[in-house]
Order: sequence, then structure tokens, then C-alpha cells
Amino acid sequence: MSSSLPPRGNLAYWTPLVTIFVVAALVVSGRYFQEKTTEIYRQRAEVISNVDRMKHLDVALTDSARLAAATGNPAYERRWLTLAPKIEHALEATVRLVGSPEAQRNLAQAEASTRALIGIEERAFELVRSGRSLKAQALLDGARYSREKSLYAASSARAYRSFLDRSEAKTRVVDQQSLMALLISLMGAIILLVVGGFQVRLSRAHKRVTAENERSRNIETHRAAAERDYHASQREFTEIMQITRNEDEAHALLKRHLERTLEGSEVLVLNRNNSDDRLEPTTELPAGSALIDRLEGAKPDSCLAIRLGKTHERGQDQETLLSCELCEVAGATSTCVPSLVGGEMIGAVLVQHPSPLDSDEKRRVEESLAQASPVLANLRNLALSQTRALTDGLTGLPNRRSIDDTLKRMSAQAIRTATPLAVVLFDLDHFKQINDVFGHDKGDEVLAAVAAVIESGVRGSDFAGRHGGEEFILLLPDTDRDSARAVADKLRQSIAAVEVTGVSRPITASFGVAALPDDATEPTLLLRAADRALYLAKTRGRNRVETLAVEEP
Repeated sequence: MSSSLPPRGNLAYWTPLVTIFVVAALVVSGRYFQEKTTEIYRQRAEVISNVDRMKHLDVALTDSARLAAATGNPAYERRWLTLAPKIEHALEATVRLVGSPEAQRNLAQAEASTRALIGIEERAFELVRSGRSLKAQALLDGARYSREKSLYAASSARAYRSFLDRSEAKTRVVDQQSLMALLISLMGAIILLVVGGFQVRLSRAHKRVTAENERSRNIETHRAAAERDYHASQREFTEIMQITRNEDEAHALLKRHLERTLEGSEVLVLNRNNSDDRLEPTTELPAGSALIDRLEGAKPDSCLAIRLGKTHERGQDQETLLSCELCEVAGATSTCVPSLVGGEMIGAVLVQHPSPLDSDEKRRVEESLAQASPVLANLRNLALSQTRALTDGLTGLPNRRSIDDTLKRMSAQAIRTATPLAVVLFDLDHFKQINDVFGHDKGDEVLAAVAAVIESGVRGSDFAGRHGGEEFILLLPDTDRDSARAVADKLRQSIAAVEVTGVSRPITASFGVAALPDDATEPTLLLRAADRALYLAKTRGRNRVETLAVEEP
């Protein structure tokens, strides 16, 4: 407290507190009694509405019954069947609202009259359906029907009057209670002057509430700022994702975006390889991660999120009926979200985080993946189309178009770096005879078997392709002519060992080797030199390796 405030024993100190108390008491009590008064008037309005509705329904029911009796039109009976339950429901609702025993008795009489009227009208409809419309009209014009109508009107009016009287009495009671509350408030103000310690507790409570409100505002402000930052980041992510050039770039962008959004998290993007039925990591795993071994040869159904088709979360010490083969080694807590496009699972995103994600963080992961998935699917389809355009369908090796592009690129690299580049051109000996004797299907099997041998015998930096028909090519960067000749001879021996069921003759190949810069200075001449060497191998007996450095006899 500041020393400028009056001492606590001074009336000037407590007068503001008393004033606040009185005003607060008046506001609270006024609001309370206002709500009670409002409730009384609301109930009154509802009862009035129900009474008016019952009047209209009663007239409509009577009119429907009389019109049906007069015309025999079944539409009036259907209308009556629709309205009859409504008047019963309105009566039941009104009985619950009125409260007064006298009003309820009168309403009970009205309800009995209504049921009697409904019974008479139902009988009239039966007569109409049986073709006795005149008798139905006489029944509706009869004394019993008129008496029940009168009883219904009289009992309804008495119930309504009784309810209004009781409602007015309740209003007067509320007014009296409001006045009593005012007197009690004034007495409380006097007591407040005596109980000085109340001010201290009130002050502390006020400070506590103020601090809590401030914390709440700070939390809300921080949350709003975080949401704004997230939306800005999401817009940036969406824009950049649209211009990614390939799947690798898109996967890396998705990983960086999620790790920036979820601080302290580690994100792994998984891709579903449909051709090999594998689940492969497309972003780098940290050294020593248990997922490295687990993802080796993993199938798509190893991921429980992909199997379920929805987000899968794993918490610390959480026991589940079915565990995920990947999440169980990923870390203490993880969230895995599947990537679904057009009903097809194309992969998943595994997020490892130190603590469970809240609902906002989980939503951000799912939204990010939902925005990225169509782009990833398009990039995958584009890459697949490009691969198919550059791949030989029978052998799976690059085709002539891909060979030409790669030869130009490797030649330019070799010339720029002053390193050798070797070309090995080879084709299968007497392949036409294999087709003629054993059939084209067996010929295709031979080509596929040779392609498998070629792929298994080259380095990762080498390039192998199908040059056309039974002719193949190897591009060996940083390899001189003598080394290329050794590679070709080794491949020749491997091809000679190939056996295809149903083909009883040996499978051999002739090889021509040329190297840059020894045999040529540019790609076209290099390929032509290798072709001349191949021709030399064929003229010297086939199943051999030749280079232009060897002098012709």
C-alpha cells in the first residue's frame, strides 16, 4: 500500500469499499431477479404461444374433418393426421409449463375434450372412407361434438386465466424478493465496515485474478502470434513447393519446413516404391539411427499409418494392441502421417519429437502434408514418365535417347577435366539365329538375361544402355583404353556363362573399345571408333574384344 492512502481505521479508507460492495450487490441481485422476471415472462409468452397455436390447430382439425365429410377428399384426412399429434404435443407442453394445480386440472379437462373430439373426428373419417359422408357430417354436427368443443374452449380459457393469475403473483413475489435483497445489501455494507480484514483478502484476490488474466492474455497473444507465423510459413512453403523441380527437392523442402515448424523435432520422409513394393527413406537419417536397419528392405505395410490410412501416434510407455515396426524404434514419442492422393498411399512422414504434439502441432503436420502430397504425386508421375521415355521396356536399361544425352554429358565432363572416357560397344553373336531357331520369346529372354549381367558388372559411376536390337553400350568415365578393354573382356566372359532355359546354343558377344582422347576428340567420332572396333571383332571371329590400337593383319 502507498503511504498516501488513508489509514485503515479511517472511514475514508472503507467508504470506497462499501460503495463498491453496495453497487456490486445491487448489480448481482438486480441481474438475478431480472433473470427470474425474464424467465416468468418467457414462460408466459410460451404458454400464450401454445394457447394460440392450439386454437389454430383446433380450428384446422375441425375444418379438415368437415371438409373431408363434405367432399370425401382424402387429402383433408391426411392433413388432419398431420395436425392431430401437434395439438396433443402443444397440450402436453402447456401442462408442463403452467405449474398451477388449478390450471393443470383445467388443462387436463381440455386434453380429455381434445381426445374426445379427435375420437369423433376419427370416426367421421372412417364413415367417409366407407362412403357414408352424410352420416359423417351428421356426427360432426351432433350434440356430443358441440358439447366437447364447448368443454374444450371453457376449460382452456379457465386454465389460461389461472396461469396468468399465478404468473402475476410470481412477479409480485420476485419484486418483493428484489426489495429484500436491497435491504440485505445495505446490511452487508454495514457489516463490511466492521470486518476490515475483508479488504486485504479482496485486494489479494484481485491481484491474483489480474495476474491470471495477464498470463492468459500473454498465452493467447503468443498463440495468435505463433498462428500468424505458421500461416506465413505455410504460404511460403506452398509457393516454393509448387516450383520444386523433382521429388528429392520436394522431400527435402517438406522435411525442412516441418522441422522449422516443430522446434526440436526430427522429420523423416518415406516414399512408397510401388514397383519394388518397398518403403524407402527419401531424406537423410542421422548416423546411428535404429531406423537405418529397420528400413532396410521394409515393406509399405511396415508403417502402421499407411496400413490404417490415418495418423498414428506413439507415446512414451504407451501400450497398443498392434505396434508399428518403424515407430517402435523411432524414439520415445513419434507421430506418423500417411500421404494420401486420390485414394493411393504414396508414402508417409515420421516426426520424432521430445514431447507429445498438441492439437495445433498435429494439425500443422497434417495440413503441410495435405498441401505437399499432390505436388509429390505430380513429381512422381513426371519422373516416372521421364524414366519410361528414357528406358528400354524389355531390358530396363536406358534407351538410345538416354545414351545420346549421357554420352554428350560425359564427353563434355571428360574434356573439361582432361580425364579419359571409354566407350565399349558390343552386340550378341548370331542373335538372329537364336530368334529364328528358338523363337522371339526366347530371344527376348536372352536379351533380358544379358542386361542383368551387364547391370551387375558395372560400377556405380558407369553407364550401361541398350543401343538397339542386340547391341549394347558401356560408358566408362575416368577409364583409359587398356582398362576399358579389361572391363569388356570380363563382361564377355560373364555373358558367355549365361544360360537360358530352352536355348541350347552358347550365348556370346563381340566387343569394340575406344577411348577419349586417344581414339577421338568428340562424342560422335568416339562412338564411330568403337563401332569400327566392334566390326573388327566380328571379322576376326567374334566372341572377342578389339580396339583400333591393334593393327589389322
